[in-house]
Amino acid sequence: MKIAEKLDFDDIRLRYNISREELEDAFKRKSFDNLKSLFEDVGIHMDIKGSDLVLSVFPADYLKKRCRGAGRRRAVAWKHNGIEAYRFSDVVYLMQDNKDNQIISILDMAQATYYRHKKNLYLSEYYKKLDPERVSDIEYLKSVDGDLIF
Repeated sequence: MKIAEKLDFDDIRLRYNISREELEDAFKRKSFDNLKSLFEDVGIHMDIKGSDLVLSVFPADYLKKRCRGAGRRRAVAWKHNGIEAYRFSDVVYLMQDNKDNQIISILDMAQATYYRHKKNLYLSEYYKKLDPERVSDIEYLKSVDGDLIF
């Protein structure tokens, strides 16, 4: 199993026992400081506590550096005013009177993106909470918890 598949940040800490004489040498101290700086750049903290060398991970910093913000940004369907995004409630309401192709036109969204978002809608807690008898009521749809951006 790869470490990236199951990463439990509570358990990521190493502790080594070192002697003070090992760090007395100016060259070793400078190397330690350089290495500490490099580790901190990638979210790993290195420090000396008593006679222990401690390495630990800062989860948020580590994940930020590891993922680099890579990948495409999530597509959002914006309403025609350009300020507000369509929400799950809006799409469920549109589904009552429109076919998928019509909704795709209204949302001005790529077909594959629409179906991917629609799948996420169907799998969401929001959709599972809906009362099938009341899906034609936009006020009810907006009042249900979990009304995320479509």
